[in-house]
Amino acid sequence: MKIDEIYKLWNHCIEELKELSSFFSQEHLNNNFYRRLIIRNTFSIIEAYLHISRELIKHKLALNDAISKVLTTNELIILSEETAYLNNKGEVKSRRTFYSFEPHLKFTFKCMSKVFNSSEPNYSDIKYSKLIAIAKRRNDITHPKEYDKMIITKEELKDVVSALEWFFQIHGMYLQKFNM
Repeated sequence: MKIDEIYKLWNHCIEELKELSSFFSQEHLNNNFYRRLIIRNTFSIIEAYLHISRELIKHKLALNDAISKVLTTNELIILSEETAYLNNKGEVKSRRTFYSFEPHLKFTFKCMSKVFNSSEPNYSDIKYSKLIAIAKRRNDITHPKEYDKMIITKEELKDVVSALEWFFQIHGMYLQKFNM
């Protein structure tokens, strides 16, 4: 991904976050449709930020000519979000690989810690636990199997705010160290 595309996506996420804040009105917070919308959009934004972070890592490594010095070969493979395979003709092909939210989040932050020479986040923080719990709820409402799991409580909405706070605190710490 080219750097100008990264910045376009980044700016789009900022705009999405501003728009998302407009849903935190009393009228919307009492409506379960908007509660689900808030959770789904929150994770769309978080996952976009994580993708942007992985792209920035690749650019930073390439510009500093430090690709093989900072991350292992396996980490670079995971960072590419592709896997190689052989087709029936013996040709090497690749396909997109998708990872679960929590391990991919931790992997991204681990790489950022290495590349930006920073400490890893505190995963014992209660706000991190809320992020993971809300991620599971996002899966419940995105792939509904039971009606009861479609109901989002006011407490869960508060947890969304705590989770976002934790995420952007950590993400901001890394971005302060980002210098191309």
